[in-house]
Amino acid sequence: GGYVSVAAVIAAKLRRRPTVLQEQNSIPGKSNRMLARFADEIHIHFTESRRFFKDRGKLRLSGNPVRIKIPEGNARRTLQKYRLFPDRKTVLILGGSQGARSLNNAFRNMLPHFRNDRSVQFVIQTGRNDYRAVLGSVRNSGARVVVKSFINNMEELYGVADLVVARAGAMTLAEIAACGIPSLLIPYPYAADDHQTANARALSDKEAAVMMADSDLSGDTLAEEIRKLLADDIKLRRMGTLVYALSRPNAAKHVAESIEALAGAAPESILNTPEDYDAENLKQQEAR
Repeated sequence: GGYVSVAAVIAAKLRRRPTVLQEQNSIPGKSNRMLARFADEIHIHFTESRRFFKDRGKLRLSGNPVRIKIPEGNARRTLQKYRLFPDRKTVLILGGSQGARSLNNAFRNMLPHFRNDRSVQFVIQTGRNDYRAVLGSVRNSGARVVVKSFINNMEELYGVADLVVARAGAMTLAEIAACGIPSLLIPYPYAADDHQTANARALSDKEAAVMMADSDLSGDTLAEEIRKLLADDIKLRRMGTLVYALSRPNAAKHVAESIEALAGAAPESILNTPEDYDAENLKQQEAR
């Protein structure tokens, strides 16, 4: 998808090469909608996106490939690494790699609601631009908060999070689903075709997440919703179960199989897992 793919797909069509599209969002982008007529297969994540493609025979419900795997047995190490308390609920707040200004501001304004609250702790990814402002608000807030401009090993924190507060980008939702984490989703209101709202609604309509409009976001509303969710363990567990049921853990394998099949490759060459790759490397090293 994306405008950069247009020339490549048209060139492939002119040279009679097979083409596979992968659409991440509930509302497909203009490029994928235009290129659908040339594609041999179109791989989608959300069932809601099917209505935008005329030729349903090309569609494959494969999902969005993710490389997120929660390390087993590492929760204690992660808590120690980030200086988090094991007896507190952990809320992970994500605004995407660049951060989210309205989410960061709402978080700063909600901090007085959690002053000296020893039942909850927060980890927030602010993005580079808001890092110092958020850090300054946190220092004398009386709340337990870990502030990061960017988080490299997201799977570590997914492994200890009781609740994720995030935008509703397709890959973020795919990761949350793969890890089975309950979430409060606040879609970015200026995304193309408002596709983040459609993404979030695809989960919230199935009770697999809670959605809040950015226009309703404030320190008070954010604090209220977080407190309400953290107080309801049954709802949190149910949301986690339902969102995991929507995950598609074999997405990468299915997309790769389609590409290999269209390219005429042998089935046994299809997509080694990271574990297979590591094992093969180990064998080669031992042979040397």
